[in-house]
Amino acid sequence: MNKKQSSEPLLLYYFTKFVKKIIPIYTAKHLLIEGFIISLLFSTIFYLITNSILLSFVLFINIIFISLTKILLIPNDKQNETHEVLGIKKLEILILTFISLFIPLFIFYILLNNTQITLLSIILVFIYLIFLYKRSKKYLNPTISMPYYTELNNEWLTAYIYLEHSIKHYNKQNYTRAYFWSKYSEYIYVDIIKNENKKVLQQAASEFSIVSNLLSTSCKADNFDKLIFIKIIKKQLKKATELLYSRECNYCEQIYKINKINLSNNKNNKFICDNCIKNNLKNKKQKYNISIKKAKNILEINKITKDNIYKSYREKVKYSHPDVGGSKKEFIQLKNARDRLLKEI
Repeated sequence: MNKKQSSEPLLLYYFTKFVKKIIPIYTAKHLLIEGFIISLLFSTIFYLITNSILLSFVLFINIIFISLTKILLIPNDKQNETHEVLGIKKLEILILTFISLFIPLFIFYILLNNTQITLLSIILVFIYLIFLYKRSKKYLNPTISMPYYTELNNEWLTAYIYLEHSIKHYNKQNYTRAYFWSKYSEYIYVDIIKNENKKVLQQAASEFSIVSNLLSTSCKADNFDKLIFIKIIKKQLKKATELLYSRECNYCEQIYKINKINLSNNKNNKFICDNCIKNNLKNKKQKYNISIKKAKNILEINKITKDNIYKSYREKVKYSHPDVGGSKKEFIQLKNARDRLLKEI
């Protein structure tokens, strides 16, 4: 690659870092704050034109009411999910449009009978509405879905949407925006690596963060280097996606593709590979395929009581455990004998 690349765009770099710091993941709370700031800005403009505090206050309430309505349309359990907060569906557009028109037409036109003020208020309200709609496009129908449950599902989806948005801008040669969104997604992937408790997802997040980093680096490269970067990014993105759609067996800790692993019926969302399922069933069969007489002989007890079983087991495990020089076969046999007799109590 050509070593003479343009330097890091420091202003954009620190701006991205600042935005990520104040808004790590966009939620309903952030939408309300945003609505308040835009309401304040537009009502100030309206006041400078009309010189009326009352009318400016009405416009302030009108714009902030749009944000509040959007929040009320989001189910309570999804108000922390970025794509739900920022994505606006067709029905929501109709509802928000009606609300945005009702106050200007009713108060400014019907009550005050002032066409100019009515048009001005409608223009300002519609600017905000168009902004919400245009922004929502990238959050509607995301092309990725998490293959299984993770507590960081929202972070995963948001990071991928931002990465996808960056790629779209990159393809349009809008490298400033591509840089911003790729850096933003990289910061979120770094947070995922720190907080994700699933090993395979940590690896996937690491690979995706490399994709984001390569993309932001490519934005400031020359045209020849961009072609090399694109090849590397495609390969890295494929590797990251394969990891995302893989799962780690909770028993053998091997990583498999989704179709090679099954979800066990338990509350902990554990994943078990086909081999471990077969071995587990085999061990369970062997575990209880032992007679009471044989189990009593192994533990060397006559009367089956809880105290007798545990006392004998604890004594014998001191010598049969593999860590103290015993054999694995003997240790398993001892455990099976204990479990078989406990089943009879």
